[in-house]
Amino acid sequence: MSDHWKVDTPDQLSERLKFFENWVRASWDWSKPITWTVKAWSNRRSLNANALLHIWFREVADNLTARGNPISEERVKLLLCHKFLGTEDFEYGRTTILGQVRHTSELSSGEFKQLMDQIVAWASDHDILLSHPTDSEYYRWNQGQ
Repeated sequence: MSDHWKVDTPDQLSERLKFFENWVRASWDWSKPITWTVKAWSNRRSLNANALLHIWFREVADNLTARGNPISEERVKLLLCHKFLGTEDFEYGRTTILGQVRHTSELSSGEFKQLMDQIVAWASDHDILLSHPTDSEYYRWNQGQ
């Protein structure tokens, strides 16, 4: 099951609403009211951009570790995503997990580029040089392609 449904054509609307109804009936904690929001679909971040972001996490970790501040790539990811994406409470049925760092997989390509721009600026402020391969999607975004 899912907690979001994409509708590409008006013909799909009834089917998607039925999926939504089934999900709500099976999963929702009815001690709380429910609401939903309709918004335009936007493409998620690409695997190419995501791969570059993980290279940057590794480069930051290597740089900070070389300066005597050991940190793993995964911890750098948590640190920077917490700083720039913030946290949100995650609810599933009757379970709520508070203050979870937002996942990059849920970002639109525009939000992902903004995150990458913020990390580039942060790294520059900390004298950390990040890779900018010319065959990356991030490079193409910055060239207006």
